[in-house]
Amino acid sequence: MRTRTSRTSTSRIHVVGLLVLAGVFSVARPALAQTQEACPLIEGTTPPAAPPVTAQQVEDGSGSLMDFALAVRDQSRQTAATTEEEAFYFGCLLRQEGSAWRSGSTYIVLLTPDGRVLVHAKDMSLSGRLLNPSIYGAILGALGVNPADLTAAAMGDTSAQAAIFAVLSQEPNSPFDVNLPGIPGASGHAAVYFVPSVGLPIVLLAGFDLSLSHVQQEVIDPGDPSITAEEVVSRSTLKEFVTEAGNYFLDFRQSGDPAASSKARIALRDPNGPWRHGSVYIYILDLTSNIILVHGANPDRWELNPLIPTARDVVTGELVLPQVLEAATSGPEGGFVEYFWDDPTDDSDSADTPKVGYARQFTGSVPRADGTAVPINFIVGSGFYLSSREGEVTKRYHVLPHLADGGGWRSSLLVTNVSEATSQCTLRLYGDGLDVGRFQEASGVTAMGSMATFELPASGGYLVWPTRGEAAEASGYATLDCVHPVAAQIVFEWIGGGMRPTAMATVFSSPAATLFQIPVLTPAATVGFAIANDSNFAASCNIALYDPQGTMVGQAPVSVLPKTNHAALLNSAITIPETFLEGSAKATCDRQVSMIGLHYELEGSNIITFTTLP
Repeated sequence: MRTRTSRTSTSRIHVVGLLVLAGVFSVARPALAQTQEACPLIEGTTPPAAPPVTAQQVEDGSGSLMDFALAVRDQSRQTAATTEEEAFYFGCLLRQEGSAWRSGSTYIVLLTPDGRVLVHAKDMSLSGRLLNPSIYGAILGALGVNPADLTAAAMGDTSAQAAIFAVLSQEPNSPFDVNLPGIPGASGHAAVYFVPSVGLPIVLLAGFDLSLSHVQQEVIDPGDPSITAEEVVSRSTLKEFVTEAGNYFLDFRQSGDPAASSKARIALRDPNGPWRHGSVYIYILDLTSNIILVHGANPDRWELNPLIPTARDVVTGELVLPQVLEAATSGPEGGFVEYFWDDPTDDSDSADTPKVGYARQFTGSVPRADGTAVPINFIVGSGFYLSSREGEVTKRYHVLPHLADGGGWRSSLLVTNVSEATSQCTLRLYGDGLDVGRFQEASGVTAMGSMATFELPASGGYLVWPTRGEAAEASGYATLDCVHPVAAQIVFEWIGGGMRPTAMATVFSSPAATLFQIPVLTPAATVGFAIANDSNFAASCNIALYDPQGTMVGQAPVSVLPKTNHAALLNSAITIPETFLEGSAKATCDRQVSMIGLHYELEGSNIITFTTLP
């Protein structure tokens, strides 16, 4: 399947590929964040005239299918020579149910000359699939292709392939009606048009209700990733999953197979394959053609759409695509991003499900038959949802918003494996002067710089790992990423000038949120917030103090936090009226962060009460 058998039609497909043609038939640029119920017209764009025979007229019997097919062909040919915006708008109309160009079983299917589905206006999950050779052969025969050339071309005869290409380049059209044993009837009207800019004829089918039963069941190697979609449960597994998917797609594209892109798309979308499970799926953004090439969960809505940032996080209002692109290009290994998005497996959600995503950029080149190569540049991404339905996921990735050592403080990491399988964990520290060298030596822990890894035995295996309590003070936050669910917490100890604690408090990992509130019980207490920004983007928060009647009596902003950073703010930064006795402190942030409240009372130099509030 990976040998090159044609130097005419299939090699040209290889050169121009799906990526070059897809833009002509994709959804209009402003519609990226919208469903297919609308095709907004870009300012300055002239919409195409309604066809002389609409899809609705064909459906009700008042119009000719041939006239409709030829009208679509003429408009497609004309649109290919106009502006990109008009081409995208027409592409949206072709896929828009109820438009003049699609109604019921009357819609357009576009094929490349080797018989692969380029665009299926009704079901994009079939794009990339190979039409049953018997059906396609009958369609080509109806268009005037010599049956002897079809037989010879199938055996690799390049002169026969050239003859077929020459017939199609004449732009023939004809009705077809194929009846084969065990295959549903395939009938409609075929019309071919030539795209001069890429030197490639496109076979247009109208009125053929093409389904899965009409395509060939190809055996495509899905690869053997060490982390499958089903096993994506944490940031580390997500990163490995995306990296392997990117390498799989890159290897396929560089294999020399003219249909490599189509085959890879089929494998990546397969719900029974390793790249798709539940709400975990792969998407690929092609930076050369500027389109979404693959969307494993919803190809009808997203595939072949242009990369225009209009989709917004419904909670923060921020554009999602720029965050994904920034994360992917932030370094050689890409980066993580967090946003709220619709879970495709949950019909009851309202697109406000928190999602942890990871994206990475890949580059390479695709060989041509003439020995030259075409550069490719794409981004691969995926993610998992932090919903109550997937509650175990939140036990695998922990953000511990505060960790302090020195200056009278000591912290201990406590982790317990609550799963029935051995769990490998990775601890990462963030904060000035905070590294694993501040921790005491521990058996089974491999530590270097700001990261440590360890393994916990199944069903109760645990780690207690204290810091040294050094003189110089350092603080920050930690993340814990485990393959299987664990319980994690930090125990803070005030040891003052000795090693025996006089006050202790425990804090568990904090879920990310934009609003936090803690009680302020007495003006003699010190109240503060420890804030961890574990996203790839800056965050800013405002701290406000309220009395029991809900009146704000003081506030202070927290400076914008650089990504992966930490801040602590005590109430000494807030002007508190002398008459204030009790109330609450509230933190409001413009981005999801993890946070805890600190509450302690001093008696001289000793802490007599100490509480942390997640």
